[in-house]
Amino acid sequence: MESIEVIRAIKKRDDAFTKWRRRTIIGLPQLAERVFALRHRPDSPNWSLEKSLGFVIGHLTNADDGSYYVGYDAIGFQMVLKIQVAALYEDVAKAEKRRKKS
Repeated sequence: MESIEVIRAIKKRDDAFTKWRRRTIIGLPQLAERVFALRHRPDSPNWSLEKSLGFVIGHLTNADDGSYYVGYDAIGFQMVLKIQVAALYEDVAKAEKRRKKS
């Protein structure tokens, strides 16, 4: 049986993830515009950017995909989503920077 402190800590973490998810979803249209603006550029890894964008959109907006597990089951998946989103923003910024140089 889990202690009340553990249950509260898990709920606090899950609530923080839900807030982060909602904030991130708001920025998805602008991120998609940036990704698609790089489409058909020979110096852009657009297929991988579009694939990553699809992963992020699919998992952040689909409540049935398992990313909303609560408790211990959610820790790994929530971490993967946060890392994937951060990496996508970094990759898009790098591609935009390369595009400006050329």
